[in-house]
Amino acid sequence: MLTGPPRHGGLGLGIRGLLVVHPYFSGAADICAEGTTGKAEKAKADEFWRFIYPGSPGLDDPLSNPFSDAAGGISAARVAADRVLVCVAEKDSLRDRGVWYYESLKASGYAGEVDLLESMGEGHVFYCMDPRCERAREMQARILSFLRK
Repeated sequence: MLTGPPRHGGLGLGIRGLLVVHPYFSGAADICAEGTTGKAEKAKADEFWRFIYPGSPGLDDPLSNPFSDAAGGISAARVAADRVLVCVAEKDSLRDRGVWYYESLKASGYAGEVDLLESMGEGHVFYCMDPRCERAREMQARILSFLRK
């Protein structure tokens, strides 16, 4: 989601869109309900991160926290895409971090288009469990519209 060189690099190529679907983001500092009602869920997600990437320098690793100091802080110039669609689900324990990414990107001065799609009443990767449900179809339609721009 972040690149090292300036937008579009030196190749003359551009990335037209970035689709972020039910992402895993983390961070050492708690956000929203992570410090209270979401403490157990965050601990579980953080433990999973340590399991899949044991060599990670921690929860503020740029791979899991793209706006951390280790990632160079908030730098909209490092987002290579012209537009971003972030998809989250209301009942997903990772929802707040997805919304945080969307809000941080908007606040960073990112010059591209950034949108958020929240699927109400649904949990993490619900579209895989029941791809024909109404919310999955709504999500598919929104993603197709985004990809066709």
